[in-house]
Amino acid sequence: MRTLTRLLVLTLLTGLAFAEEKTGAIPPQTKAEMVLREIRYDGQLSDAEARFAVDLDLEVSGHGDAVLPLFEGQVAVLATDLPNNLRLVREGNLFQLLASREGRYRVKLDLVAKITRQEPWNQITFTGPEAAISSVSAQARGAGLDVQLLTGTQQATETKDGVTRVRGFLGAERTVSMRWQSKAAEVTHKALVTCETKASVQVTPAVVKYIRLSNTKSSRAASVSCRSACRPRRR
Repeated sequence: MRTLTRLLVLTLLTGLAFAEEKTGAIPPQTKAEMVLREIRYDGQLSDAEARFAVDLDLEVSGHGDAVLPLFEGQVAVLATDLPNNLRLVREGNLFQLLASREGRYRVKLDLVAKITRQEPWNQITFTGPEAAISSVSAQARGAGLDVQLLTGTQQATETKDGVTRVRGFLGAERTVSMRWQSKAAEVTHKALVTCETKASVQVTPAVVKYIRLSNTKSSRAASVSCRSACRPRRR
C-alpha cells in the first residue's frame, strides 16, 4: 500500500513540474523584417547633374537585424542624418539599409545618378527598392525642354515659368529611368558629295574632238554629254 501511494505522489509531482516548465517556456522569436510602405523620388535635372531627394516610409518588425536592399547602379548616396538604429551600407554598386530595432521610420536620402549621353538625350537609369507605393517626379529648367519617364506610368507633364516637370508612378517596377533634352536640339551631319567624271579625247590630223560622257554626283544624279571641235587655222 505504501509503495502504491509513493508512486502516485511521485507521478503527481512530476506532472506539476512539467506543467510549470511549459508555463515558463520562452516563445520563439520572430525573424526581423523590414517592409517599405512608400518611396518617393523628386529629381532635379540638368546637363551636368541628376539629383534626387528620396523619401522612405518603412516599418521594422521582429528581433535582430533587418536588411533592405536600396539602390543599385551608377549612383552615389550623399551623407545624411539617419534615425537611431538605422545605418547605410555599401557593397560595390549596391546600397543597403540595416535596422537593429523594430519600429516605424521615415528616412530622407540624397541621391545623385550618373548621366549617360545618348545624342541628343541625357539619360539616367538605376534600380530602387521594392515598395507598396512608388512615385517619381522630376523637373528641368530651360526653354523648350522635353522630359520623359521611361519606366512605370507617366501621369502628367507640365511647363511653367521655364520649368518642365514630369510625374508618374513606378508600380511594381523597381527601375528608375528617364531622359531629357532641349526640343530645339538638332543633330548636324557633314554632307559628303562625290563626283565622278568620265571623258574621252579623239585626236586626228584635222580635228581634235573632246567628248565628256557623263558627270555624276552622289547627292543628285546627272548625265551631261557635249561635243566640241577645234580645227586648225588655214594658212
